[in-house]
Amino acid sequence: MTRRHGVSPASATTERYYSRPDVTWVPFHDAPPIDYGFIWPTTAETPLVRAFVELCPTSSAPAPALE
Repeated sequence: MTRRHGVSPASATTERYYSRPDVTWVPFHDAPPIDYGFIWPTTAETPLVRAFVELCPTSSAPAPALE
């Protein structure tokens, strides 16, 4: 996306957490929401990974909407 060419849709949350001076974020309001979730290889699941995944939804709140 840098070097002044390239386009990629991203959520408002992405802009909030990964803002860069060489990337211009252009909002569009007619697209469906982008949901995020945890993914990992099932062969790599451990009790620690499972505990982390189960804890996260209860300890986070949705990000406020950007205007």
